[in-house]
Amino acid sequence: PKKIIVIVSIVSMCGYALMASLVPSVIRATLMGILSATGLLCNRDRDALNLLGGAVLLMLIWKPLLLYDISFQLSASASLGILLFFRNVSSLLQKQNWIPFWVSEGIALAISAQLVTLPFVLYNFHAFPVYFILSNLLVTPFLEMALLLGLGASLLFLIVSPIAELFLYIADCFIGYGTAINQQIASLPYASLNLRGLTPLEVLGYYVLLLVIFFRSLLRLLSF
Repeated sequence: PKKIIVIVSIVSMCGYALMASLVPSVIRATLMGILSATGLLCNRDRDALNLLGGAVLLMLIWKPLLLYDISFQLSASASLGILLFFRNVSSLLQKQNWIPFWVSEGIALAISAQLVTLPFVLYNFHAFPVYFILSNLLVTPFLEMALLLGLGASLLFLIVSPIAELFLYIADCFIGYGTAINQQIASLPYASLNLRGLTPLEVLGYYVLLLVIFFRSLLRLLSF
């Protein structure tokens, strides 16, 4: 029954959040999941932007100083960028028939997230990662597999501990491979451009420009 599925999903998400030490990015994702599951149960609209806004609002009510946490800033802004720009960027890339689908999707994901996180990256690190698309394509699959294996191990540990230990060993290998690849990319020439942080006026102008681009794209889609 739908109610049972929703309740089990919410409990599972909370358990995952506890295993991940309740870091801001996981709390944001968990809150979005809980709001989405609750909306499903109540047959309410589950618009992703509303869910992200609700999750961010609840987190700031709970701990207002999260606004200054770099993990929270990057997690929320990357999610916003993906929700706003991923579909349009992906559509543009898919028109290039020579680019494989999985590559175009990975590139679109990296670009759309970077569009909104850029001011936070420059403010906190004073550098721009030139090869962020390459890192996303090559490193992310290893981390995703490690995450899935880790979750599988946590579920199997009390039932079949030898298999759980095997899962953890393989997950550790995936993390090692991903870290090694990331280090190789970081060692490439001009891997990072040292730049200054943007002034408040420049940040405002940058985000206004992004909003203009987004709404122009939205109006163009609605016109069809």
